[in-house]
Amino acid sequence: MAKKRRTQRGKVDWATAKKRCRLNARTIAMAKELGMSPRALVANIPSRDQRWKAPVHVWIWDLHERRFGPEATPDRRGEPPSETQREHVREVGSSLEPL
Repeated sequence: MAKKRRTQRGKVDWATAKKRCRLNARTIAMAKELGMSPRALVANIPSRDQRWKAPVHVWIWDLHERRFGPEATPDRRGEPPSETQREHVREVGSSLEPL
């Protein structure tokens, strides 16, 4: 009889992070290039109270573009949000009042 593998409580693997953050394979590869762990991705999922925070896939694309440059970042073809959507996230974040 085969033993069942037990996962540690709180442990997050790449498949779980991909599902919870709604990422595709290309974005996961970019996160790995940046040296991120799946736990870091899940920890940065914005809650409803954090409207200023960009979605995880936008955050990964921005960090990858900053570190490796726009030439190294693959073409977008509708994957992440457009620049106008990013500006909207920035505007919402700047319009929020501090607590």
